[in-house]
Amino acid sequence: MSLSSGVRTLSSGVMSLSSGVRTLSTQIRRFLSFRL
Repeated sequence: MSLSSGVRTLSSGVMSLSSGVRTLSTQIRRFLSFRL
């Protein structure tokens, strides 16, 4: 079975998702500080 490759793909997807959320929160914080 290709269970390890599935787990590897899932973990890489979670890592990229968390980095995207971090970037998005930084952009939102910068936008709000610019508006205030």
